Amino acid sequence: PGTTLKTVNAPTAAVIPTYLCPSDMLEALPTELVYSGTGYATGWHGMNSYVASCGTYSTYFNDNAMQSNGVFYMTGPNSKPNINPTQQLGLVENAPASEFQDVADGLTNTFMFGERFHFDPEFDRILHNHPTKFSRYPINQWGVWGWTGGGNGTTHTFASTFVPMNYRTAANATANYVNVNLRMSAFGSGHPGGANFALTDGSTRFIGDKIDMVTYQALSTRDEGEPISVEY
Repeated sequence: PGTTLKTVNAPTAAVIPTYLCPSDMLEALPTELVYSGTGYATGWHGMNSYVASCGTYSTYFNDNAMQSNGVFYMTGPNSKPNINPTQQLGLVENAPASEFQDVADGLTNTFMFGERFHFDPEFDRILHNHPTKFSRYPINQWGVWGWTGGGNGTTHTFASTFVPMNYRTAANATANYVNVNLRMSAFGSGHPGGANFALTDGSTRFIGDKIDMVTYQALSTRDEGEPISVEY
């Protein structure tokens, strides 16, 4: 096994067709991650068009605005990396994973997974191609399903409703980490008018990208008690 860990034959490099949307713009399957900073995995990985629904904000694991109000969130040891009591107020230490009974808002009204669209030329131009490389990867390398080795994997597997669906990087965006996190928190797709979501009851729905933000965010939280008063 040691000879295959970082090759195209690695277990993490397996391409699973079910994990890929035909409308997604993924070029290299599998893709090789070469950035070797602390907390980042290297080697070959299969890509994923779908990300976990993590509530109203969840992307970079060390972000002070991280939340744990979705079906998925950071759990277990180091689930609140910043132990300063004034930081990461949306997280708790040693958080347990959610269970069906924790979804008090209703399984039919709570997102579990949604699509991520891997096309955003301005993101790559401004945030990845910048000398500082605020985004360690181009956007079509964010989304490996088999991430191993460090908290920075949350950006590969988490998304949220902090920004509207199909949010993209503006042509005049400032090159900084904030704009990386905004874009990588976004659900979206290559389908006209919206994206597909899996709900916690196991059903799937196509959600239009004109959905109002109040309803959109209510669908992403598991136990906030927000009534869904409109069709979506």
